[in-house]
Amino acid sequence: ADAVVLFTADEGALAKPHPYGLFAFPADADPETAALAVLARLSGFLQERTAAWDHRVARVNPVYCRACGTCQEVCEFGAVEVVQDETGRERAVVNEAACQGCGACVARCPSGALTLGYGGDAEVEAALEAMLTAWREQRDEAPVVAFVCNWDAYRALEEMGRHRLAYPPNVLPFRVMCLGRLSTGMLLKAFELGASKVLMLGCGTDDCHFGFGSRRVEEVYEQAKAVLKLLGFGGRLRMEKVGARDVERMREVLQKARA
Repeated sequence: ADAVVLFTADEGALAKPHPYGLFAFPADADPETAALAVLARLSGFLQERTAAWDHRVARVNPVYCRACGTCQEVCEFGAVEVVQDETGRERAVVNEAACQGCGACVARCPSGALTLGYGGDAEVEAALEAMLTAWREQRDEAPVVAFVCNWDAYRALEEMGRHRLAYPPNVLPFRVMCLGRLSTGMLLKAFELGASKVLMLGCGTDDCHFGFGSRRVEEVYEQAKAVLKLLGFGGRLRMEKVGARDVERMREVLQKARA
């Protein structure tokens, strides 16, 4: 190909947050208007001599990396590999072209050597703490943290907004790129920071955007449930799979979370 054009969702009447495939129904605009909009964007793209590529990939801090190989084992895209550097020291390296940014390797790294675009566990936990602190300062009701997958589950949440459907105010959505980004420690951290319950809202096992995130998070879910049961918090962690268009299902799950 002479050129590859990738449209990302930016602000605009025809922009969609997570377009699926080549066609969506119902259409937001008539075909002629949509075609003119695509032509306008294409002409603008072709006039540029360079293009920016905003791709969030995993990155390795060689100071912390112990070359244990966990990341290489976890990544099903083959994007992480343990190699010897010029000094003869073994460390993990990321093939940025192959990395899909799911965050599974970041969640499993035992030494905290991996981060993903927006940061590592420390940054995610800081954002979680800020959200829960702000809630406690304004409300008395116990908060429910809902970790929401960026793809199908978050799109269902957006569809609820489009249909003007409400959910309990104490349910606090926390968006992650994939449920595979979550670790047992991160789930327990939510309770430590004051969450009364935690929801994990993701894609179906066969519909995972990354192919394996929904499958791998099952192990994390079972581990966290076992620890919470020992601590006397049994029944406070739930995982639900929600389709992108399953608005009523999402509404039902969020309503039950308050009970």
